[in-house]
Amino acid sequence: MLELLVDKGDTKADWEYYLSLINEVVPEPVTMVDMEFNIGSMWIPNCVLGKFAYQILDGYEVSLDSHYAKKAVVTSKIGRGLTHDFVREVEYSAENIRMGLRADGAGAYSKGHAIFERLLGSNQPTIEKTVIEDGKEKKRL
Repeated sequence: MLELLVDKGDTKADWEYYLSLINEVVPEPVTMVDMEFNIGSMWIPNCVLGKFAYQILDGYEVSLDSHYAKKAVVTSKIGRGLTHDFVREVEYSAENIRMGLRADGAGAYSKGHAIFERLLGSNQPTIEKTVIEDGKEKKRL
């Protein structure tokens, strides 16, 4: 709003000064690149994880409110996991195979769904931003 008043040349107040004060206190935007989080954090809804799982492991876009997104990830008393139906559906997809580790001895992690399921078991609810202080990278909650 203040920018519009400055652009219009309104002289009822020193809008440029007020705009500079606001710009001094507005924090820098936090982008996804700035954040690190654990995909297994319980604050992330299962349907969001299901949508993401379909996208990276099967190459399909599904909506958050779809049956597919809601039925890919399940929560139990011991944590989260992928449903058997979802694993059967994506097990041999090109995307799932491409996401897997190709190194000798990769074993269970030779397919992307196994890696994804392992990440779901990590339930530490942390979001950190990497900042540079005194020339060193530091993680801040």
